[in-house]
Amino acid sequence: MSRALRRAGGESALLMIDIAAILDDLGADHLVIGAMAAAFHGVIRATTDADLLLGVRASHLDALSKRLRASGYQTELRRGDADDPIAAMLVVTDAANNRVELLSGIQGMDPLAFARAKHLDFHGRSLRFVSAEDFVAMKCHAGGPIDLEDARQIDGWSVARSIMILLAVLHGGLVDLRPMPSSDCATDLRGSHTKKKPRHLPGLFFARERVLLS
Repeated sequence: MSRALRRAGGESALLMIDIAAILDDLGADHLVIGAMAAAFHGVIRATTDADLLLGVRASHLDALSKRLRASGYQTELRRGDADDPIAAMLVVTDAANNRVELLSGIQGMDPLAFARAKHLDFHGRSLRFVSAEDFVAMKCHAGGPIDLEDARQIDGWSVARSIMILLAVLHGGLVDLRPMPSSDCATDLRGSHTKKKPRHLPGLFFARERVLLS
């Protein structure tokens, strides 16, 4: 009997591990994001949601959907319109209604996020979690109340790097991501050095940080 048929309810995390194994076999880049990534970085929410960000084009999701159905899972492919911040989402469920959402083409996501992944051994597999700075960058871009609350709880140094990455992606700039001393970071985050801000960073950089940290 396939694992898709013998799972119990409330095991979306284990379903995610099975899907990650399939993605590994296919050589498809992926990152754990959402609530499980938040928990990995110390922000706990009461949810069993499981989400993976894919490093594949939305046009390739049809083939992935067929592969997952062949493994015994149910799939539903949803495509966003031109204004949608997510190009496509593949929803995967099993016989026990465990659910994992596979996202492709998130606006504002740095392609190098996959190279910055943090690894964690879990149930015999190495899962790749989105880094703290990329996690916060995603939350900043989403901009909802829960997103911003999640971002507030991440270490301030990571917030600085996250917003720099986000704005570099959105505005095509280059940023210096070398670590700054933690004693200087809090001061810079609150915008007291706005007169010295780099040219390639728009004023939104400091305005958005004041929103996050006020």
